[in-house]
Amino acid sequence: MAFFNEREEDEEITYRRELEWFEGEFNQIIDSKTKLIEKDKELVKIFMNRLSETINTCNNKQLLKALIEALNKIEKKLSEM
Repeated sequence: MAFFNEREEDEEITYRRELEWFEGEFNQIIDSKTKLIEKDKELVKIFMNRLSETINTCNNKQLLKALIEALNKIEKKLSEM
């Protein structure tokens, strides 16, 4: 039973790191710009696709919620630009 708990903890750490990475990369692009250029838009699309892929593989409900919230924040910021 301990093995499963360790595996779940490792998975949670991995997803949390990915989430921090997504948010950091996205914020770097958005916060430094008043208007996105085409190259920035392509990067954001890549990050959003990767985040969507991560969401699709996540089995932890709490992490899934956090990942979806991050995706929603990104989409909201994009719509405001």
